Order: sequence, then structure tokens, then C-alpha cells
Amino acid sequence: MGKGELLFPEYQKLFGQGSRLQPPESYPPVSELKNKWNMLFEKNKKIYSELKDHELDEIPENADENFTGYFKTKGIVVMAWNLHQMYHGGQLGVLAVKAGKKMF
Repeated sequence: MGKGELLFPEYQKLFGQGSRLQPPESYPPVSELKNKWNMLFEKNKKIYSELKDHELDEIPENADENFTGYFKTKGIVVMAWNLHQMYHGGQLGVLAVKAGKKMF
């Protein structure tokens, strides 16, 4: 959104598009990932809540040729990010239930 530095750019190599699946011990501990996910969520929540109406129709500052399709405005990126977080939350919920936990 052009509203600050990227948090945790080192995770792009581990989890970003085109990354290869690694053995479980190669990944950071789940507690660390959960903490950083929460930090990222709070940062994005603050940024998104401060966007003005006219900014929602703007092209994101980091847009490249891959942003020519559906994700062409900040408003659509905000919506898609929230849906994406819900998707991952659901995945974590399923994994927690399969592991015998009531909450994660």
C-alpha cells in the first residue's frame, strides 16, 4: 500500500510464490510464525483503517505487470487480503482439530 516497510521479507523465500516445500525442521517454530502473523495483521489493520476513500481506487505503489488483472486497486487488495487471512485461519482450525486441540 506504500505505507511502510515490508515486515519479515525473509519469509518470501520460505513461503512466497514459487517457494519449495521444505522439511518441517527447516521452518521457524509455529509460535514464532503465529506471533509474526499477528504483528503483520495488526500493521495491516492499522494501514487499512487509515486509507481514505479515494485511495481505495488507486493502484498499489508496489504494483508491477502482475497487477494488471483482478488486484488492480488498493480496495481490491484489502478485500482479498482479508479473505486470504480467513482462508488460512480455517486451515489452521482444521489442523488444530486434527491434532486434537480445541483452539489454536
